[in-house]
Amino acid sequence: MNVNNKKIAIVIMMSLIVTACNKSLDMPPDGRVSLNQIFSDYDLSRGYLNRCYSYMPYGGTVGDYAMSYNGTLLASFSDEAEDVQNSQSGGLQNWYLGNVSASAFPMADYWSQYYEGIRACNIFLKGIEDAAFVKKRPALAGEVQGWKAQVLVLRAFYYWQILKRYGPAPVISQSLDDQHDFSQYKRPPFSECVDSVIADCDKAIADGLMWQIGLGQEGDRGSMTRAVAYAIESEAALYAASDLWNTSAAKDEQWRRAALLTGKALSECLANGYQLFTEMPSGEVLASSQSAYQTFFFSHSDPARIRDKETILECKNQLTIWRDAALPVNNGAVKAGACPSQEIVDAYEMADGHSPFMLDNNGSVIYDGVSPRINTASGYDPDHPYNNRDPRLAATIYFNGALLDFTNPGSALQVYNNGNCGVSYSDQRYTRTGYYLRKYHNNRSNISNQADGYMKIFRLAELYLNFAEAANEAYGPVATVPGISGPVATALAAVNTVRSRAGMPAFDATGSLTQSGFRARYRNERRVELSFEQHRFFDVRRWKILEKTDQQITGMNISRKPDGTFNYANARFSVDSRRSNATRFLLFPLPFAEVSKMERYTGANWQNPGW
Repeated sequence: MNVNNKKIAIVIMMSLIVTACNKSLDMPPDGRVSLNQIFSDYDLSRGYLNRCYSYMPYGGTVGDYAMSYNGTLLASFSDEAEDVQNSQSGGLQNWYLGNVSASAFPMADYWSQYYEGIRACNIFLKGIEDAAFVKKRPALAGEVQGWKAQVLVLRAFYYWQILKRYGPAPVISQSLDDQHDFSQYKRPPFSECVDSVIADCDKAIADGLMWQIGLGQEGDRGSMTRAVAYAIESEAALYAASDLWNTSAAKDEQWRRAALLTGKALSECLANGYQLFTEMPSGEVLASSQSAYQTFFFSHSDPARIRDKETILECKNQLTIWRDAALPVNNGAVKAGACPSQEIVDAYEMADGHSPFMLDNNGSVIYDGVSPRINTASGYDPDHPYNNRDPRLAATIYFNGALLDFTNPGSALQVYNNGNCGVSYSDQRYTRTGYYLRKYHNNRSNISNQADGYMKIFRLAELYLNFAEAANEAYGPVATVPGISGPVATALAAVNTVRSRAGMPAFDATGSLTQSGFRARYRNERRVELSFEQHRFFDVRRWKILEKTDQQITGMNISRKPDGTFNYANARFSVDSRRSNATRFLLFPLPFAEVSKMERYTGANWQNPGW
């Protein structure tokens, strides 16, 4: 074995040992290699940097960022979808029935996962501070400074994933040993937690964190860049200002701060080459896509940002929509997975920008039973419900008559009774709602050709929308945000940029566009643009509208008439009446074991309300 291979083997061995070991990470992992030895060696230190990255979500696996329970998307836990596992006893059915507890919760234990990641980051930051190999080779100081900046952003990311799920959590910014006194720990205010996240990102940026790590090659994918730091700040600042957490007397001040931070994040990314993906399909892609928006979601980003300038961070593993959220006509399909709800379908506007249905103040369609209140001025035709709609509907959802292959008129899907993709109440290969997920799915993808897309953790369109929300809440839809300059400095401009890429008309800028009116339209726009991207679940919680949105899930069970037309008028039906919209569902419960442990240490009950 040559020297380099031997060093690589040691790094791999150490990673396995440290992962499996129950002892403090500050102690020698196996009695042979101490942390002092690790941070005295360049290759071993680089190996520990990789360990810090190892807690990042990879996507496409059970319990990971993209898949939440038994291979389903987080959308199935929101009003975006009803999962085919609704008829099976277990975690997801229990969620729908409201029968979950802290000790029987169907999501992954993100609390422990990400605190382990934070601990690894703290150990690295402490150990690398006086790394002996840097003193011997001063030329490496710049590279090591870059490592520290990346780890600061990793720590911020891990901490933010805890906060958005569990609420306030202790800020641990130092390496701890087994003798550490936890008795004085408490759950600090949410704003204080967010300040810690933003502080780590700001320090990484100030320390010279790069916009691109390495040469932009495949091995550099998933690195913590300056854009990732800004994206974390943008999302964290927005959540902190939202209704769930912004309960202080200084509510307006929080929104002004969020407007400034989200605006800065957006403008910095725009000034450094980030753009919305606008590559129109051509060649063989024409069979799979009709728009840049659709192509974007089954494309793989390139770390050098030559082709894809929108993705900021995506999961490493490819999604398997063709198998786990599949059409029954897909070769190798196992289940229909997260079946889009009628509610998300109804959210898509008409192509001219009118809502086909009446909306409430939160941007949600108003229903009488299972029937929406039609906006008669919109031109919506109940007998042809998918005609003349926002192009993002056809790019995101398979519905009756949708073409599997856009170049083949004979590939229209038969999502009706006795059709090849009709509703079933028992067979997991068939939809529960009358719809299937198209986003991320390349029609060429199957058991022998995995061509589906990758879950986007952060992308530029979210930054536009984060800024639009904060700017409107702080200053209204058309006012310029103080301190923000560049091409986008108002809420209206930000939303209209996103809509323009989608081929949708701009929001009207007349005086009739009030702050509350913009809020309702914006929330619907965010719901549509970011559908099935892990946002809706959290948005309805931070807006505190979960009680209204996650009640009834409806679908479309279509019958075909003898003349070949379809009966849509009486096809709407109730799929599920959810019981997972009580106040306690606003936050995840802390893991039962962690609550018990912290009660022993501190004498306080750390559990979230209602759990």
